[in-house]
Amino acid sequence: MTKRTPPFSPEVRERAVRMVLEHQGVHDSQYDAIRSIAAKIGCSGETLRNWIRQAERDQGQRAGPTTDGSERVEEWRWSYKRRPPNGESLMDTIARVVPFHLRHVQPATMCGPTLVVGHGNALRDLVMALEGLGRGDVECRALATGAIWIYEFAPDTTIALRRTID
Repeated sequence: MTKRTPPFSPEVRERAVRMVLEHQGVHDSQYDAIRSIAAKIGCSGETLRNWIRQAERDQGQRAGPTTDGSERVEEWRWSYKRRPPNGESLMDTIARVVPFHLRHVQPATMCGPTLVVGHGNALRDLVMALEGLGRGDVECRALATGAIWIYEFAPDTTIALRRTID
């Protein structure tokens, strides 16, 4: 799973928000202004309403996460080296997960089926180690929540078969 690119540029979003704010006096309500402008630019009214609410948060007029704050969280979430405050980077997690895997999980897999359960970076690190992925490959690798990944290993511990059940 990769990150998708939004269909509307930031400039189009800003212009649409500005148009609604400038033209709401011409309409009976902000909702009517949103519907009118959304139809002109080709997005849904709900999408434009979300852009307006986000602009209000960014300007301090509404409570909630700002765009800058959300982008920082996304950067921490997907970055290899950037560490969130009081947290771990993907690189930190690798230093913990891979030795554990080699010491405990890998020997268990040679004895028969083994269930490994984890979350987020720990699973991304494990997949990185198992599949020999590089830093760039793992930074954009998303693991679907609740997906089941099944690996079968050859006697030399290489992957003989990998399948995913979503």
